[in-house]
Amino acid sequence: MDVFNQKDEVISPPNLQYEPLDGLLGTNVLSFAQGTDANIGGSAVYRLTPGSGWMTATTSAGVQYEDRDQRVSRTLSENLVEACPAASRGPTSGSTTIGNGPRASGSSARKRC
Repeated sequence: MDVFNQKDEVISPPNLQYEPLDGLLGTNVLSFAQGTDANIGGSAVYRLTPGSGWMTATTSAGVQYEDRDQRVSRTLSENLVEACPAASRGPTSGSTTIGNGPRASGSSARKRC
């Protein structure tokens, strides 16, 4: 089994030159990701050689199973002030969770400082 974890945080303070372009000063993005890959396999070989040795028969069979899962969670906060540097504390914030398979979900939220 292989497991991959990643955490990223991007902080863009309100005083940067490009921040006023969207009308929301200050941005913070927090992202978590986890991926798993698992596989298992098995095989069997049977070899038949009669007593006289004039022939050999070989039979083989195999089974393989693989599973893959990836989960990503991102939180975006915009319009930050100096007192609210965390990604979940901005006046405008949203959260999205992405996964594959039947366990996938999504959510969105608005919070105030």
